Amino acid sequence: MPGMCPGCFGDGCGFGDAQGRLLLLGPFLEPRRRCWHCLRPACHPADTRAVLWAASVTAFASWRLGAASTGRAGSVSVSIQRVHVLPGFGGGLEMRLILAGKAGGGKSATGNTLLGKRVFESKLSTQPVTVSCARAQGHWDGEDFTVVDTADIFNPGGASSEVRQEIIRCIRLSSPGPHALLLVTQLGRFTKEDEEAAERLQDIFGADVFRHTIVIFTRAEELGERSLQDYVSCTDNKALHKLIKRCGKRYCGFNNRAAGAERDHQVMELMGMVRCMVQENGDRYYSNEMYLEPNLTEEEVAYHMWRYRAGRIKREQSGRRTVVVACGLFALTVAVISLGYYIMRVRGVPAPRNR
Repeated sequence: MPGMCPGCFGDGCGFGDAQGRLLLLGPFLEPRRRCWHCLRPACHPADTRAVLWAASVTAFASWRLGAASTGRAGSVSVSIQRVHVLPGFGGGLEMRLILAGKAGGGKSATGNTLLGKRVFESKLSTQPVTVSCARAQGHWDGEDFTVVDTADIFNPGGASSEVRQEIIRCIRLSSPGPHALLLVTQLGRFTKEDEEAAERLQDIFGADVFRHTIVIFTRAEELGERSLQDYVSCTDNKALHKLIKRCGKRYCGFNNRAAGAERDHQVMELMGMVRCMVQENGDRYYSNEMYLEPNLTEEEVAYHMWRYRAGRIKREQSGRRTVVVACGLFALTVAVISLGYYIMRVRGVPAPRNR
């Protein structure tokens, strides 16, 4: 009987995949229970790999019907192949994308542009419009993908029970883990709130999340004839430079008012960037300890976020100490060289000259 999958929280656990094919692991003809939705073993929620051991089983039965009195059956030949199932590349798995960033930055509008239709509520407002995390399915270039729009969970001051509940909902909607996180910010308006939202992203998902993150600049139409690459390279916003560097210099511009060919070109550029990033990450989606919890609670969310935040602060302090030490060593070197020249002049030894 089908049961609930601890990986994707869907009622799809059983033998076989969505097409009814028998799934085998490794070289053994041993069927394993797998979820029809996410292809993860129903009894192993800790399996976070997107590169799955599977078998492509093709049975060719050739029944040679002879005389009925002989009672001879046919022969069956089975070929087994080791298949690496890539996420979102024909392996039957949907690419999962999470929209992140401060409230009012254009996350919902960006999600609607990706989907090609108005699914998430989006409008100008002084208050957060998205009050609860939501999920929607889209289709692009022959592949299905999932977009998760987030509520105001990236506000650094958000520590209430409602915020923790929304984080749990975001984890469940993107389970067993996102292939990409899209950090949305407005072009020319990367403020302290955006910087804090990026820090909050680490506090929720962990230190390695930037390896799976792409920065999305909305209002790209305001660039005019200028290229986005030129804007990024010439901006004097040090925090933005640091963020883009940590994200592997992956960024993309979006005009959420675009339609037709312009909209298709934007989506094509972003999805191509997502695919390349997934391949660079070993064809794996992102996961952390929260995704491995079968029944994630508010207390566990608070604990993991505290741990991630403590690690982030420790790394930042270590980085500042490294800079201070480097500056100190440089100053000491200059002082030693200056002292050497002074001593040589006092003793009447001519200083070395460049030839």
